[in-house]
Amino acid sequence: RHRTILIASGALLLSGVAQAQIDEIIVTANKREQTLQEVPIAVSVVSAETIERDHIVDLFDIQSVVPSFEARQYQTSANATFFIRGFGNGSNNPGVEPSVSVYIDGVYRSRMQGQMSDLPNIERVEILRGPQNTIFGKNASAGVVNIVTKKASLEPEGMLKADIGNYNGRKLQGYFSGPINDSTAFSLSATKNERDGYTKTSIAGNTDINNIDRESIRGEIFSQINDSLEMRLIADYDKVDEVCCTVGNLVPGPLFPAIQALGGTQVPGDPYTYTFSPNFDPRTKADNKGWSLNVEADLGFASLSITTADRTSNTVTDADVDFDSTMLLDRDPNSLDLSGFSQEIRLSSNGDDQMKWQVGAFYQQEDLYHKNSLKFGPGFRAFGEALAQAPGAFGALEIAIGLPSGTIFAQGQGTNDQFTQDNKSLSLFGEVEMMMTEKLTATVGLSYFEDKKTVTYTQSNDDIFSNLDLYGILVGGGLMAGLTPEQAAAAAARAR
Repeated sequence: RHRTILIASGALLLSGVAQAQIDEIIVTANKREQTLQEVPIAVSVVSAETIERDHIVDLFDIQSVVPSFEARQYQTSANATFFIRGFGNGSNNPGVEPSVSVYIDGVYRSRMQGQMSDLPNIERVEILRGPQNTIFGKNASAGVVNIVTKKASLEPEGMLKADIGNYNGRKLQGYFSGPINDSTAFSLSATKNERDGYTKTSIAGNTDINNIDRESIRGEIFSQINDSLEMRLIADYDKVDEVCCTVGNLVPGPLFPAIQALGGTQVPGDPYTYTFSPNFDPRTKADNKGWSLNVEADLGFASLSITTADRTSNTVTDADVDFDSTMLLDRDPNSLDLSGFSQEIRLSSNGDDQMKWQVGAFYQQEDLYHKNSLKFGPGFRAFGEALAQAPGAFGALEIAIGLPSGTIFAQGQGTNDQFTQDNKSLSLFGEVEMMMTEKLTATVGLSYFEDKKTVTYTQSNDDIFSNLDLYGILVGGGLMAGLTPEQAAAAAARAR
């Protein structure tokens, strides 16, 4: 903005008649239409023109044009999260909601797998920095990513676009909008987005990793019922099927020599490696679908907005969680099923520039089911003996206590976890803006949150070694014979 003003000022000096022109950017960061200069919070706007010019494919690419916004990718496509001003939280715990909230057309998307869809008709993306709990219905302690798509148009319009890029990238987008009658319009959009991976695996057939394979379809009906009432109904479906993600070592830890001794091929200290060595392709499959209904009514003194949404999401991730070629752990896909209903009611004042206010309520009910397992692979027994620097120790222990040979740390033993979480959330919020002078505005906001979570957790563990009474075996079973008192005391302490 400063650069534009300086150039315009130079033109004034030369011609004496030119006038500076600054395009107005309309945003809804305060849940009301305002120019970007009027919004009293820190917000960055990425316009449709910027998205087109910079070839921004998804939310991860937004960080290239918004300095304080960071997207972090973890071990699968669905394990990622966003940070604003360095604040955020990880996504490896499916029961934890992110502190950077993502909204698409006023609908809260609580998990990463529901945030990856390609939207071909984006109008703008707003990045709001800092806590937003008195404006948005769901608490967002670090900030908000607010995505606004273009409404269906009564004037016929359409777009068909094909992009090609490196790594065999190809993206096809289609969008069409037109009238149903004098007051109602529809739109339909679809995308197909593919790109080969830019890293390689040296074990599983030299497969590409970190690829893109996504497709989506979205339909909308928009109706201007009368001068004071409009409705917007949206339904969408998208799916992801990707091989992701390459993992590099920042620092080779103390266990790395043992892994290398067993044939590990991972690069010891290069977090930016373009070679990965999993035992199989780490794949993420996700599908999301849902609908939302937004009703806007002008009541004269205020505007009423009601947004209702229902969404479901199903994800299966199959990652090599020992992140190397040694097959320490078995292949154990895990799943995450998510379904949720939400409704927001908001009342915003009209017409008074001296004092603006808004009050609202947000309710969400969300059900989550997560299934996960962690099993020993064929290399774990040798790995344990390598760490203990005692080859054959487990075989000797099996003979001493009468277990069949190969029982301890046998392939397939481990844990099975099932986790459910039913979450009911209610928030009441309000905000008042008072113009003290032409250059000073005071903002006061209040919010009340109530979260009720019902959690169940079931785990089964068939690991033979973890169920042994090692202290009783060592002390009561006489296996400490021949040890010095110091060695016996140390062994007993470790066995407790």
